[in-house]
Amino acid sequence: MSLNALKTASYRDLINDGFDVTNAHDLKRVDDLRRARVDLDYAGRPLILLGAGSMMARAFVQYCVDHFNVRGIVDNGLSGQELCGQPVIGDETLREVLAVSPDAIGILCCGSEAPMRHFQRVWGDGGQPLLFYFEVMTTFPKGFDGGVRVNDLLAYGDLDILASVQAFGRKILSDPESRKVLDALMIYRLTWDEAALEPVRRPIEGVYFDNELCAPNEREIFVDGGAFDGDTVRQFIARTGRQYRHIHAFELDPINVDSLRAKTADVRDISVHAAGLWSHADSIGFETTGAMGSAINQASEVRLPVDALDNMNLGEITFVKFDIEGAEGPALDGMTRTITDYKPKMALSAYHKADDIPVLAQKLLDLRPDYRFELRHYSSMIWETVLYAS
Repeated sequence: MSLNALKTASYRDLINDGFDVTNAHDLKRVDDLRRARVDLDYAGRPLILLGAGSMMARAFVQYCVDHFNVRGIVDNGLSGQELCGQPVIGDETLREVLAVSPDAIGILCCGSEAPMRHFQRVWGDGGQPLLFYFEVMTTFPKGFDGGVRVNDLLAYGDLDILASVQAFGRKILSDPESRKVLDALMIYRLTWDEAALEPVRRPIEGVYFDNELCAPNEREIFVDGGAFDGDTVRQFIARTGRQYRHIHAFELDPINVDSLRAKTADVRDISVHAAGLWSHADSIGFETTGAMGSAINQASEVRLPVDALDNMNLGEITFVKFDIEGAEGPALDGMTRTITDYKPKMALSAYHKADDIPVLAQKLLDLRPDYRFELRHYSSMIWETVLYAS
């Protein structure tokens, strides 16, 4: 059995045993697994940073360049340029670098799963360690500043937050799979080791619509909050066999809105709303990238319109999907009448904030105590945790 398979089996045992973040023995088992991966000589061995062009990893890359022996910075999009004062190479020369640095440590700096998988394939299974950069950051001095978003994510491993999230989750999640997902997420936030998620990870193709509690039907009036370019709209249509009553697609990024309109031009009974969902009518700062990384940033000079769903008087809503970059809570606050009157099925992204699971669930329970909840996860990273409610 490979080392990765052994790790996954160890994590699976922890999950099946009911990992408890308040149990010292369980925490030691997790920390032993983490240290077996990350306790390496970063100062003495050459480092190769893969996918290092990710903006979120920029502070990490700079720290490594300043403190360690970085032998190679690899990013196909920046090949031939410089990053943090170092030349960037493409992955076609990675084999040559590894040949002269057989003791190198590889560090994945990718911000999404597709490039991570690519560099894992390119790195191969030659025995050289390959870690995710968040794993390595757990070994850095406490004063390390990774930037606002990275610092926020590192705080997901705070034991008090984890204990609160797990305790609340165990009260509202009754099905065995949800409890295993919850425990796996707690372990992942402590280790940042993707092997911890392997026992519970579902295929990304099923996200939002593969849950029996919230299975879409032919009578849905669907709200897609964070519609991007219509990818979720197309998934919804496929899941319902093209049988539904209406689709309301909300997208804040103007670049994405143009693509959304173009790609749904042949879709029947759809309303595209060039606005974000919020607790009230307002304009908010926004970073427009024309990509899935577009996000609310109140410091931005770009101001875009948001509004409460209840203000739009859309009538009955039966199914809501929210993936709106941390605005899920305010968006729920803006649809209290809709929730109270219609109790729509919910598929809510629950990973943008450390306490999303209890906060989002409690907002629904305060309005409709008869909601039931399930939790699923669809990636090998922190992204794509979905809280289902019906």
